[in-house]
Amino acid sequence: MSVELTVVIPTFNRRASLLALIHSLTSQDLAPNRFEVVVVIDGSTDGSAEALAELNLPFKLTVHRLPNGGAGAARNAGASLAESEFVLFIDDDMVVRKTTLSAHLAALRSHPGSAVVGMIETIFQHDGIGRRSERFWDSVGTFADGKRLTIHECCSGNLSLPLDLFRKTGGFFEPIRRLEDAELGFRLEKSGVELRFAKGAAAIQTVVKGAAATLADAYVAGMTSVVLFRERPEFLRRLRDPTHRPPGMFMVTAVRFGLRLPIPELALGRISSARPGARHLHHVLWFRAYLRGVRSEAASDAEFVAFLRRR
Repeated sequence: MSVELTVVIPTFNRRASLLALIHSLTSQDLAPNRFEVVVVIDGSTDGSAEALAELNLPFKLTVHRLPNGGAGAARNAGASLAESEFVLFIDDDMVVRKTTLSAHLAALRSHPGSAVVGMIETIFQHDGIGRRSERFWDSVGTFADGKRLTIHECCSGNLSLPLDLFRKTGGFFEPIRRLEDAELGFRLEKSGVELRFAKGAAAIQTVVKGAAATLADAYVAGMTSVVLFRERPEFLRRLRDPTHRPPGMFMVTAVRFGLRLPIPELALGRISSARPGARHLHHVLWFRAYLRGVRSEAASDAEFVAFLRRR
């Protein structure tokens, strides 16, 4: 029987969680000769490759090393080595359920030519702003199986699609290190590809990021958005809230002033999300870090203002 599914895992310095994911793949109800696994070591220095080399696994494992280039580049490299009909991208901080791979294949065959997002069940190790995504996945968990999704729900942490479709779309946009999954979803959408939800294709994610890492992600997302503003403006317009109205110069001036204020983002970000008003505080802190990233990446004040006032 030929391989039907290639599982691509990009990894960077997460040896323990990577090994836990590989172990969970050994317990699939899908026969091990029907799938292969490609792990892309994205510049890791923690001995991940050496640990993988010691494993005796029931499925084919390919380990590919790259200099650190980001998850998008690592996923593209892994997909280039695939020898299957379908590809499944799983992040290295996940473990999969026994039925995850077979559920992805069932969904892909039930919706030919579609991409499939599997459910992600989150376990948070920190309170505060690190739990910012909790409500999003709680909401997605209420979706019916097979529901059609938008690019806002396109998550590359548990995403499958036909391999030839992924390649025709051009893969992940490598110059960016955040929003690469939504940007891929946008191009899939433009090509007429539907994005479908598969509740049974679940993965469990242990979120280890605390306040510092979450705010750093927001900063990188701001930098990424400026790159997209230059190279993918149509995507940013699609991603934006349709009720958005460009701010006037008074608001732009207020933003400039607000970014100069010495606000203790890290300390405030550690405030538990369970406290009244904390979620609103965390939203403000995340957006402030995002805007700091925008300002850092903008080539000039004129570009910073143009980004803020984009239509």
